[in-house]
Amino acid sequence: MGKRLTRGGPRGEARAALAILATVIGAGFASGREVMVFFTRFGAWSWVGIAVATAAFGVLAAGVTRLSEETGAGSFAELCEKILGRWGGRACAVLYGVLMAVTAGAMASGVGEIAGLTMTAGGAYWLGLGGAVVLGAVWARRGMGALAAGGGFLLPVCGLLYVVIAWQGRRLGYAIAVREAGGGVVGVPMAVGYACLNVTLSCGVLCEVAGKERGVERGRVVGWFAAMVGGMLAAANATLLPNAARVGSAALPMLALARGVVPAAILATAAMLVAMMTTLVALLRSLAMMMKVGGDWVGYAVAAAVAAVCGAVGFNRIIGVAYPLMGWMSAAALLILLVVGAKWRNNA
Repeated sequence: MGKRLTRGGPRGEARAALAILATVIGAGFASGREVMVFFTRFGAWSWVGIAVATAAFGVLAAGVTRLSEETGAGSFAELCEKILGRWGGRACAVLYGVLMAVTAGAMASGVGEIAGLTMTAGGAYWLGLGGAVVLGAVWARRGMGALAAGGGFLLPVCGLLYVVIAWQGRRLGYAIAVREAGGGVVGVPMAVGYACLNVTLSCGVLCEVAGKERGVERGRVVGWFAAMVGGMLAAANATLLPNAARVGSAALPMLALARGVVPAAILATAAMLVAMMTTLVALLRSLAMMMKVGGDWVGYAVAAAVAAVCGAVGFNRIIGVAYPLMGWMSAAALLILLVVGAKWRNNA
Protein backbone atom coordinates (compact mmCIF):
# COMPACT_ATOMS: atom_id res chain seq x y z
CA MET A 1 0.00 0.00 0.00
CA GLY A 2 2.96 2.33 -0.49
CA LYS A 3 5.86 3.56 1.60
CA ARG A 4 5.51 5.45 4.83
CA LEU A 5 4.92 9.13 4.40
CA THR A 6 7.59 10.48 6.70
CA ARG A 7 10.36 9.61 9.17
CA GLY A 8 9.16 12.16 11.70
CA GLY A 9 10.25 15.54 12.94
CA PRO A 10 8.71 18.98 12.25
CA ARG A 11 9.13 18.58 8.51
CA GLY A 12 7.43 15.19 8.60
CA GLU A 13 4.59 16.56 10.71
CA ALA A 14 3.97 19.35 8.21
CA ARG A 15 3.98 16.80 5.36
CA ALA A 16 1.52 14.61 7.24
CA ALA A 17 -0.75 17.63 7.70
CA LEU A 18 -0.48 18.41 3.98
CA ALA A 19 -1.50 14.83 3.15
CA ILE A 20 -4.61 15.21 5.32
CA LEU A 21 -5.31 18.63 3.79
CA ALA A 22 -5.14 17.14 0.31
CA THR A 23 -8.10 14.88 1.10
CA VAL A 24 -10.45 17.80 1.85
CA ILE A 25 -9.24 20.52 -0.50
CA GLY A 26 -10.77 19.24 -3.73
CA ALA A 27 -14.32 20.51 -3.90
CA GLY A 28 -14.17 23.38 -1.48
CA PHE A 29 -11.16 25.59 -1.95
CA ALA A 30 -10.05 25.27 -5.54
CA SER A 31 -13.51 25.28 -7.12
CA GLY A 32 -15.12 27.53 -4.51
CA ARG A 33 -18.43 25.68 -4.71
CA GLU A 34 -18.32 24.04 -1.30
CA VAL A 35 -17.18 27.27 0.38
CA MET A 36 -20.10 29.06 -1.30
CA VAL A 37 -22.64 26.46 -0.10
CA PHE A 38 -21.49 26.20 3.51
CA PHE A 39 -20.16 29.70 4.22
CA THR A 40 -20.29 32.54 1.70
CA ARG A 41 -24.04 32.47 1.08
CA PHE A 42 -24.61 33.36 4.75
CA GLY A 43 -22.95 36.76 4.36
CA ALA A 44 -21.42 38.25 7.51
CA TRP A 45 -22.23 35.08 9.44
CA SER A 46 -19.82 33.22 7.16
CA TRP A 47 -16.91 34.52 9.26
CA VAL A 48 -18.44 33.09 12.42
CA GLY A 49 -18.97 29.81 10.58
CA ILE A 50 -15.33 29.72 9.50
CA ALA A 51 -14.12 30.21 13.07
CA VAL A 52 -16.44 27.47 14.32
CA ALA A 53 -15.47 25.11 11.48
CA THR A 54 -11.75 25.62 12.12
CA ALA A 55 -12.14 24.76 15.80
CA ALA A 56 -14.30 21.75 14.91
CA PHE A 57 -11.67 20.52 12.44
CA GLY A 58 -9.03 20.54 15.16
CA VAL A 59 -11.17 18.92 17.86
CA LEU A 60 -12.62 16.19 15.64
CA ALA A 61 -9.34 15.32 13.91
CA ALA A 62 -7.56 15.14 17.27
CA GLY A 63 -10.25 12.83 18.61
CA VAL A 64 -10.05 10.48 15.64
CA THR A 65 -6.24 10.25 15.62
CA ARG A 66 -6.10 9.67 19.37
CA LEU A 67 -8.68 6.88 19.25
CA SER A 68 -6.98 5.32 16.23
CA GLU A 69 -3.61 5.35 17.98
CA GLU A 70 -4.97 3.94 21.23
CA THR A 71 -6.97 1.15 19.55
CA GLY A 72 -4.33 0.32 16.93
CA ALA A 73 -6.91 0.73 14.14
CA GLY A 74 -5.40 1.23 10.70
CA SER A 75 -8.61 2.35 8.98
CA PHE A 76 -11.81 4.18 9.89
CA ALA A 77 -13.95 1.07 9.43
CA GLU A 78 -11.67 -0.87 11.79
CA LEU A 79 -11.79 1.97 14.31
CA CYS A 80 -15.60 2.01 14.24
CA GLU A 81 -15.73 -1.75 14.79
CA LYS A 82 -13.35 -1.58 17.76
CA ILE A 83 -15.30 1.24 19.40
CA LEU A 84 -18.91 0.53 18.36
CA GLY A 85 -18.86 -3.24 18.07
CA ARG A 86 -19.61 -5.50 15.13
CA TRP A 87 -22.94 -4.04 13.99
CA GLY A 88 -22.08 -0.46 14.83
CA GLY A 89 -18.85 -0.87 12.90
CA ARG A 90 -20.69 -2.21 9.88
CA ALA A 91 -23.20 0.65 9.92
CA CYS A 92 -20.35 3.13 10.20
CA ALA A 93 -18.50 1.42 7.36
CA VAL A 94 -21.58 1.68 5.14
CA LEU A 95 -21.94 5.40 5.89
CA TYR A 96 -18.24 5.96 5.29
CA GLY A 97 -18.35 4.01 2.04
CA VAL A 98 -21.33 6.00 0.74
CA LEU A 99 -19.71 9.29 1.76
CA MET A 100 -16.44 8.40 0.03
CA ALA A 101 -18.22 7.16 -3.10
CA VAL A 102 -20.39 10.29 -3.40
CA THR A 103 -17.44 12.61 -2.84
CA ALA A 104 -15.21 10.68 -5.22
CA GLY A 105 -17.99 11.06 -7.77
CA ALA A 106 -18.04 14.81 -7.10
CA MET A 107 -14.29 15.03 -7.72
CA ALA A 108 -14.50 13.03 -10.94
CA SER A 109 -17.46 15.07 -12.19
CA GLY A 110 -15.58 18.27 -11.26
CA VAL A 111 -12.76 17.23 -13.58
CA GLY A 112 -15.41 16.54 -16.20
CA GLU A 113 -16.83 20.04 -15.72
CA ILE A 114 -13.37 21.56 -16.28
CA ALA A 115 -12.89 19.42 -19.39
CA GLY A 116 -16.27 20.59 -20.70
CA LEU A 117 -15.34 24.23 -20.14
CA THR A 118 -11.85 24.04 -21.65
CA MET A 119 -12.21 21.49 -24.47
CA THR A 120 -14.21 21.72 -27.67
CA ALA A 121 -14.34 17.97 -28.31
CA GLY A 122 -17.72 16.28 -28.17
CA GLY A 123 -18.35 14.46 -24.92
CA ALA A 124 -15.55 16.38 -23.18
CA TYR A 125 -17.32 16.05 -19.82
CA TRP A 126 -17.38 12.27 -20.01
CA LEU A 127 -13.79 12.11 -21.27
CA GLY A 128 -12.69 14.17 -18.28
CA LEU A 129 -14.70 12.10 -15.81
CA GLY A 130 -13.47 8.79 -17.22
CA GLY A 131 -9.87 9.92 -17.37
CA ALA A 132 -10.02 11.17 -13.78
CA VAL A 133 -11.16 7.87 -12.28
CA VAL A 134 -8.63 5.84 -14.30
CA LEU A 135 -5.69 8.09 -13.39
CA GLY A 136 -6.93 8.33 -9.81
CA ALA A 137 -6.93 4.53 -9.45
CA VAL A 138 -3.38 4.34 -10.81
CA TRP A 139 -2.07 7.07 -8.49
CA ALA A 140 -3.92 5.70 -5.46
CA ARG A 141 -1.62 2.68 -5.42
CA ARG A 142 1.47 4.87 -5.01
CA GLY A 143 0.89 5.69 -1.34
CA MET A 144 0.40 8.84 0.71
CA GLY A 145 3.50 10.61 -0.53
CA ALA A 146 1.53 11.74 -3.59
CA LEU A 147 -1.08 13.29 -1.29
CA ALA A 148 1.53 15.27 0.63
CA ALA A 149 3.00 16.54 -2.64
CA GLY A 150 -0.47 17.54 -3.84
CA GLY A 151 -1.20 19.42 -0.62
CA GLY A 152 2.17 21.17 -0.78
CA PHE A 153 1.42 22.32 -4.32
CA LEU A 154 -2.13 23.44 -3.64
CA LEU A 155 -1.58 25.54 -0.53
CA PRO A 156 0.47 28.28 -2.25
CA VAL A 157 -1.27 27.98 -5.64
CA CYS A 158 -4.76 28.45 -4.18
CA GLY A 159 -3.51 31.38 -2.12
CA LEU A 160 -2.04 33.00 -5.21
CA LEU A 161 -5.28 32.36 -7.11
CA TYR A 162 -7.32 34.19 -4.47
CA VAL A 163 -4.93 37.15 -4.56
CA VAL A 164 -5.08 37.37 -8.36
CA ILE A 165 -8.90 37.22 -8.44
CA ALA A 166 -9.21 39.83 -5.68
CA TRP A 167 -6.70 42.06 -7.46
CA GLN A 168 -8.88 42.07 -10.58
CA GLY A 169 -11.45 44.08 -8.61
CA ARG A 170 -14.48 42.26 -10.06
CA ARG A 171 -16.84 43.07 -7.20
CA LEU A 172 -20.62 43.46 -7.03
CA GLY A 173 -20.81 44.77 -3.48
CA TYR A 174 -20.90 43.23 -0.04
CA ALA A 175 -24.44 44.45 0.70
CA ILE A 176 -25.88 42.43 -2.19
CA ALA A 177 -24.21 39.27 -0.96
CA VAL A 178 -25.51 39.71 2.59
CA ARG A 179 -29.04 40.64 1.53
CA GLU A 180 -29.40 37.58 -0.69
CA ALA A 181 -27.95 35.23 1.91
CA GLY A 182 -30.63 35.71 4.59
CA GLY A 183 -30.96 33.58 7.74
CA GLY A 184 -27.22 33.74 8.27
CA VAL A 185 -27.30 32.22 11.76
CA VAL A 186 -28.11 28.87 10.10
CA GLY A 187 -24.56 28.99 8.76
CA VAL A 188 -23.11 28.11 12.19
CA PRO A 189 -24.56 24.57 12.42
CA MET A 190 -23.88 24.21 8.69
CA ALA A 191 -20.23 24.96 9.44
CA VAL A 192 -20.15 22.19 12.04
CA GLY A 193 -21.68 19.81 9.52
CA TYR A 194 -19.05 20.87 6.99
CA ALA A 195 -16.23 20.10 9.42
CA CYS A 196 -17.77 16.73 10.33
CA LEU A 197 -18.19 15.86 6.64
CA ASN A 198 -14.59 16.65 5.79
CA VAL A 199 -13.03 15.11 8.89
CA THR A 200 -14.99 11.95 8.14
CA LEU A 201 -13.65 12.04 4.58
CA SER A 202 -10.11 12.34 5.90
CA CYS A 203 -10.53 9.61 8.52
CA GLY A 204 -8.82 7.03 6.32
CA VAL A 205 -5.70 9.18 6.09
CA LEU A 206 -5.98 10.25 9.76
CA CYS A 207 -6.01 6.60 10.84
CA GLU A 208 -3.10 5.82 8.53
CA VAL A 209 -1.06 8.67 9.98
CA ALA A 210 -1.91 7.65 13.54
CA GLY A 211 -1.23 3.97 12.95
CA LYS A 212 1.73 3.89 10.55
CA GLU A 213 3.74 7.09 10.84
CA ARG A 214 6.46 7.00 13.49
CA GLY A 215 8.18 9.91 15.17
CA VAL A 216 5.43 12.47 14.55
CA GLU A 217 3.56 14.39 17.23
CA ARG A 218 -0.13 13.88 16.46
CA GLY A 219 -1.15 17.11 18.20
CA ARG A 220 1.16 19.18 16.03
CA VAL A 221 -0.02 17.41 12.89
CA VAL A 222 -3.65 18.20 13.76
CA GLY A 223 -2.71 21.78 14.66
CA TRP A 224 -1.00 22.30 11.31
CA PHE A 225 -3.99 20.78 9.53
CA ALA A 226 -6.59 22.95 11.31
CA ALA A 227 -4.54 26.11 10.74
CA MET A 228 -4.18 25.35 7.03
CA VAL A 229 -7.90 24.65 6.62
CA GLY A 230 -8.96 27.75 8.55
CA GLY A 231 -6.60 30.02 6.65
CA MET A 232 -7.74 28.73 3.28
CA LEU A 233 -11.42 28.98 4.22
CA ALA A 234 -10.94 32.62 5.23
CA ALA A 235 -9.03 33.45 2.04
CA ALA A 236 -11.57 31.72 -0.21
CA ASN A 237 -14.50 33.38 1.55
CA ALA A 238 -12.90 36.82 1.26
CA THR A 239 -12.57 36.24 -2.48
CA LEU A 240 -16.10 34.92 -3.03
CA LEU A 241 -18.15 37.09 -0.67
CA PRO A 242 -18.10 40.32 -2.74
CA ASN A 243 -19.00 38.30 -5.86
CA ALA A 244 -21.63 36.00 -4.36
CA ALA A 245 -24.53 37.43 -6.37
CA ARG A 246 -22.62 36.98 -9.63
CA VAL A 247 -21.27 33.43 -9.25
CA GLY A 248 -23.50 31.95 -6.55
CA SER A 249 -25.14 29.50 -8.96
CA ALA A 250 -21.98 28.63 -10.92
CA ALA A 251 -20.76 25.03 -10.69
CA LEU A 252 -17.16 26.27 -10.37
CA PRO A 253 -17.27 29.80 -8.92
CA MET A 254 -13.50 30.36 -8.86
CA LEU A 255 -13.16 29.46 -12.51
CA ALA A 256 -16.12 31.70 -13.35
CA LEU A 257 -14.40 34.62 -11.59
CA ALA A 258 -11.09 33.90 -13.31
CA ARG A 259 -12.57 33.67 -16.81
CA GLY A 260 -11.26 36.31 -19.20
CA VAL A 261 -7.93 36.85 -17.42
CA VAL A 262 -5.32 34.39 -18.68
CA PRO A 263 -3.08 34.16 -15.55
CA ALA A 264 -6.05 33.70 -13.23
CA ALA A 265 -7.71 31.18 -15.56
CA ILE A 266 -4.53 29.10 -15.77
CA LEU A 267 -4.08 29.17 -11.99
CA ALA A 268 -7.72 28.29 -11.38
CA THR A 269 -7.70 25.40 -13.84
CA ALA A 270 -4.41 23.96 -12.55
CA ALA A 271 -5.44 24.31 -8.90
CA MET A 272 -8.83 22.68 -9.44
CA LEU A 273 -7.46 19.78 -11.44
CA VAL A 274 -4.75 18.97 -8.92
CA ALA A 275 -7.07 19.51 -5.94
CA MET A 276 -9.82 17.30 -7.28
CA MET A 277 -7.36 14.61 -8.34
CA THR A 278 -5.59 14.48 -4.95
CA THR A 279 -8.91 14.20 -3.13
CA LEU A 280 -10.06 11.57 -5.60
CA VAL A 281 -6.83 9.62 -5.08
CA ALA A 282 -7.28 9.70 -1.28
CA LEU A 283 -10.89 8.52 -1.52
CA LEU A 284 -10.18 5.74 -4.01
CA ARG A 285 -7.33 4.58 -1.79
CA SER A 286 -9.57 4.51 1.30
CA LEU A 287 -12.37 2.76 -0.60
CA ALA A 288 -10.01 0.08 -1.89
CA MET A 289 -8.58 -0.48 1.61
CA MET A 290 -12.06 -0.73 3.10
CA MET A 291 -13.01 -3.42 0.60
CA LYS A 292 -10.08 -5.52 1.91
CA VAL A 293 -8.52 -5.77 -1.56
CA GLY A 294 -6.45 -2.60 -1.37
CA GLY A 295 -3.27 -4.29 -2.59
CA ASP A 296 -4.91 -5.65 -5.69
CA TRP A 297 -5.95 -3.90 -8.91
CA VAL A 298 -9.48 -5.28 -8.53
CA GLY A 299 -10.15 -3.11 -5.48
CA TYR A 300 -9.00 0.05 -7.21
CA ALA A 301 -10.95 -0.81 -10.36
CA VAL A 302 -14.16 -1.34 -8.38
CA ALA A 303 -13.61 1.90 -6.44
CA ALA A 304 -13.04 3.79 -9.71
CA ALA A 305 -16.20 2.32 -11.24
CA VAL A 306 -18.28 3.36 -8.21
CA ALA A 307 -16.87 6.90 -8.41
CA ALA A 308 -17.70 7.09 -12.11
CA VAL A 309 -21.32 6.05 -11.51
CA CYS A 310 -21.74 8.63 -8.73
CA GLY A 311 -20.08 11.28 -10.88
CA ALA A 312 -22.72 10.85 -13.55
CA VAL A 313 -25.11 12.76 -11.26
CA GLY A 314 -23.15 15.97 -11.84
CA PHE A 315 -20.85 18.13 -9.71
CA ASN A 316 -23.26 20.97 -8.90
CA ARG A 317 -26.05 18.63 -7.83
CA ILE A 318 -23.77 16.55 -5.59
CA ILE A 319 -22.25 19.58 -3.84
CA GLY A 320 -25.51 21.51 -3.54
CA VAL A 321 -27.85 18.68 -2.52
CA ALA A 322 -25.95 15.62 -1.30
CA TYR A 323 -23.20 17.36 0.66
CA PRO A 324 -25.39 19.13 3.25
CA LEU A 325 -27.25 15.88 3.94
CA MET A 326 -24.01 13.91 4.17
CA GLY A 327 -22.68 16.58 6.49
CA TRP A 328 -25.41 15.97 9.05
CA MET A 329 -25.06 12.20 8.75
CA SER A 330 -21.31 12.53 9.25
CA ALA A 331 -21.86 14.78 12.26
CA ALA A 332 -24.08 12.16 13.91
CA ALA A 333 -21.63 9.33 13.17
CA LEU A 334 -18.59 11.22 14.43
CA LEU A 335 -20.30 12.43 17.61
CA ILE A 336 -21.46 8.90 18.43
CA LEU A 337 -17.99 7.51 17.75
CA LEU A 338 -16.22 10.11 19.89
CA VAL A 339 -18.69 9.91 22.81
CA VAL A 340 -18.59 6.10 22.89
CA GLY A 341 -14.84 6.27 22.35
CA ALA A 342 -14.46 8.45 25.45
CA LYS A 343 -16.33 5.84 27.48
CA TRP A 344 -14.18 3.10 25.94
CA ARG A 345 -11.03 5.00 26.95
CA ASN A 346 -12.27 5.35 30.55
CA ASN A 347 -13.00 1.63 30.76
CA ALA A 348 -9.79 0.50 29.06
